[in-house]
Amino acid sequence: MKRFFSTVTIIISLSIVGHTQLWIDLRADELFNSGDYSYAVELYKKIKSKKKADYIQSQIGRCYFYMKAYAQAEKHFLSVKNPTKTGYDYMPIDLGRVLLIQGKYAEAKAQFTNCREAGIDHPLLSIYFQQCEEGLKQEKPDEKIRFVKSTFQPQGFYLGATYIGKQWLFAEAHPKSVLSKQFDYPAYGLSVGKWNGHELTIDSAYHQIISKFYIASPSYDSINHILYYSKNVSNTKITRKKKLGKNHLPSDAVNRLHIFSSLFNQDLTSEEKEFFWNAEAHNTTHPYVFQQGNAMIFASNKPGGMGGYDLYVSYKSGSDWEEPINLGPQINSVGHDMFPYIWGDTVLFYASDGKPGLGGADIYKARIEHRSFRTPVHLGAGFNSSYDDFGLWMTDDRHGYFASNRQAEPGKDEIYAFELPKQCIEGKGMIVDRLTLKPMKYVNVKIYQNDTLLATVQTDEDGFYFYPCFQIDIEYELIPEFPKFRPDTLFVTPRKSRLKELNMYMTPIVEKSMVFTFNDILFEYNRADLMPDSKLILDRLADLLKENGAKVELSAHTDSRGNDAYNLKLSQRRAESCVNYLMSQGVSMKHLSAKGYGESKIKNRCKNGVTCTEEEHTVNRRVEITVLDTKQ
Repeated sequence: MKRFFSTVTIIISLSIVGHTQLWIDLRADELFNSGDYSYAVELYKKIKSKKKADYIQSQIGRCYFYMKAYAQAEKHFLSVKNPTKTGYDYMPIDLGRVLLIQGKYAEAKAQFTNCREAGIDHPLLSIYFQQCEEGLKQEKPDEKIRFVKSTFQPQGFYLGATYIGKQWLFAEAHPKSVLSKQFDYPAYGLSVGKWNGHELTIDSAYHQIISKFYIASPSYDSINHILYYSKNVSNTKITRKKKLGKNHLPSDAVNRLHIFSSLFNQDLTSEEKEFFWNAEAHNTTHPYVFQQGNAMIFASNKPGGMGGYDLYVSYKSGSDWEEPINLGPQINSVGHDMFPYIWGDTVLFYASDGKPGLGGADIYKARIEHRSFRTPVHLGAGFNSSYDDFGLWMTDDRHGYFASNRQAEPGKDEIYAFELPKQCIEGKGMIVDRLTLKPMKYVNVKIYQNDTLLATVQTDEDGFYFYPCFQIDIEYELIPEFPKFRPDTLFVTPRKSRLKELNMYMTPIVEKSMVFTFNDILFEYNRADLMPDSKLILDRLADLLKENGAKVELSAHTDSRGNDAYNLKLSQRRAESCVNYLMSQGVSMKHLSAKGYGESKIKNRCKNGVTCTEEEHTVNRRVEITVLDTKQ
């Protein structure tokens, strides 16, 4: 009898253990499928089954992978003896991914090679190979860009930030005591703070906008004073089917992310509204609105996309949001494309793990022109690593922040501040004599910003000057200086100015006894009639004389060739021709006198009987204006 009861007891015990193991199996899978990886991994570790050992190790590895505990994931993936018994075809691919993300590029490449040889067909396998290649040859970060770990660090995952004026609004994990003691999971909410360089501070939390699980990607429409954000629809992470309706969960018991909006004020008391294009069947998250509030980019894993999460844009018509448009294969990939951020309505920054970067999620940027998104550019090492790098936002055109888990402990992200070098654009121009239109050499050009002298550059032999560093959003004042010349002032705005043609004119200051020489006031051959281009020069002289009222002598000179007496008469007629033209342009006759000197004032060796080149004779064929007196 005693033996009978013992046997029955053993049978009952085994039955209880069996039912318990079955419950743990089911519950662990249920938690895994709902995304509750931290609880699932603890239950998987309690399962004692040699037959399911490979399945259990694979599931534990996948839990750690999704929790971004890559070293632990690698350990459990490597313990799988027969991948075909895991029930998960991509386990070898995930092993390669955790090696890739940890920067073990050679090992990851070998693993992906094995996957290819085994015939595993994964949509991103070729991309993973490219990421390995990029990682093996990656260059060092640009030394001109400064990266600093921020003084403020989140207590969980980084879920986005935006700024309003000089404040920043940040989605962060809050202590349970702050929000609700009844929550079983970390609660996320919005906090407000300030920034100063790489210094970030948190001032207070907005308790009105919270989520039991996640609230993410706040974005502020400053035109309409509306705050957009995404959060979980339900406060229940997983539940039995009979509670699905009660807890607003879809039939698969997986909590969804939706986009919401609320009028922004100090208390955030306005009722939140759901984005019209939310759907129960998929996630709609990571909103970012343009500065004008007339468009929004967001991420969604809705059917019909390129792969995992794609970026979509929705334009606003009145108070309604138009049907979202997929940004297409140029922006999106077969992987996940998320965390959009728009700078100045002209540049899209976002993170993608489906492009040939360095592994994990990398940050890209793409120009926006007339609702068209250009080919994205990888931001390179420093911004990117083999780990996940994402969530970039900027405070001005040189400073900003992004998140990365490159050095973070599992389950947390860290915030990095960056400072870009000054965005310099070179500029050049010519300094020209306004009267003669000739380039002026050795002129000092002073460059000011807000009355502060930044630099002084000088024109060369050909009258050109060069400045290597005009910054994009700064207005400059350029003032040339040269003895006895009055400068023009040039205001330069790099975004609007033609930096390759920063030409300026200097006007001679007319003083007594000054002499202006023109070799390009020309006449008809052997006559005193002015050539058309010569009149343009005399027009500028007329403006100068009318402006200051100076009395001048216009003298004409010839070269030594020909009869001396004839040259003297010809030069007198030419001087008178100049005076007559100036009078026709409004210059008073009492301020003008004409004098012909013929060949009596040769300026070089080319006197009578000396053989000279045509160029040497040209020096002597000239018109000179000598200032006799100036207006008092």
